[in-house]
Amino acid sequence: VADVTAGQFNSHIANGKDLSGLNLSGLDLSYLSITKLNLRGVNLAGCNLSGSDLSGSDLTRANLRGACLDDAKLYGTIFTRANLTIADMRGADLRCANFEGANLSGAASNSWQSTARVIGANMHKANAQNANFSNAILVRVN
Repeated sequence: VADVTAGQFNSHIANGKDLSGLNLSGLDLSYLSITKLNLRGVNLAGCNLSGSDLSGSDLTRANLRGACLDDAKLYGTIFTRANLTIADMRGADLRCANFEGANLSGAASNSWQSTARVIGANMHKANAQNANFSNAILVRVN
C-alpha cells in the first residue's frame, strides 16, 4: 500500500493510474470530483471528503473509518465490505449505494440524521450496530 499526498492523488486521477490499495488516510480531499473510479481497498480513514462527488466509484473493502462524507455525492457508489465505522455522512446522497457486508457500526452520532438520503440502497448483511438513522430518508432499502 503506497502512501500518497493529495497532490499526487490528483495527478494519479489525471493520468488514469490504478488507484486501488492507496493509503490516503487523513488527507483533505474535500470537494473533489472523483466519479466512477476504482478505489478498491483504498485507505481513506479520517479523510475529509466533504462535498466530494464519488458517484459510481467502487470502494469495495475500502477503509473509511472516521471519514467525513458530509454532503458528499455517493449516488451508486459501491461500499461492499467497506469499513465505515464512525463515518460522518450528514446530508450525503446515498441513493442506490451498495453497502452489502459493510461495517457501519457507530456510523452515526448524527451521521445519518437530517438530510441523508438512503434510497434504493443495498444494505444486505451490513453491520449497522449503533448507527443512527433518525430523520434519514430510507426508501426501498434492502
